[in-house]
Amino acid sequence: MTPCREWQGYKDSYGYGRKTDRTRPGHKVSVHRWVVEQVLGRHLGSDEIVRHTCDNPPCFLYEHLRLGTQKDNIQDMIQKGRGGDHQRARGSKQGHAKLTETQVAEIKDLLGDGISPKEIGPRYGVGVTNIYNIKAGRAWRHV
Repeated sequence: MTPCREWQGYKDSYGYGRKTDRTRPGHKVSVHRWVVEQVLGRHLGSDEIVRHTCDNPPCFLYEHLRLGTQKDNIQDMIQKGRGGDHQRARGSKQGHAKLTETQVAEIKDLLGDGISPKEIGPRYGVGVTNIYNIKAGRAWRHV
């Protein structure tokens, strides 16, 4: 397989490349979706999904992209063993994670030393609620 071509610009919290849509100022579009629209020469319908055969969200190489439906996307996920809660990505393997396992371990140490969540949150660039969820065991239980 050809190596991925990864978007170096802005990425959303799931790791997908996003760019400004010049036809609609102030509106951002997914780069991988935009690429497929350019190649096909038309706008995609809301029921059309652009899937990554490489499973790499920032990739926008056309050869790694396939047009399909949400049903296709779910079937692909299941075939690749990524379906179900028992196989859900945890911690830093989630596309929207703001912390690493190492940082969470440090946070837990700081909490154990009596440092307040209000002081810890800004150090790591996350909200106080995230720190309270770590402290209460509602988040990052695997660390």
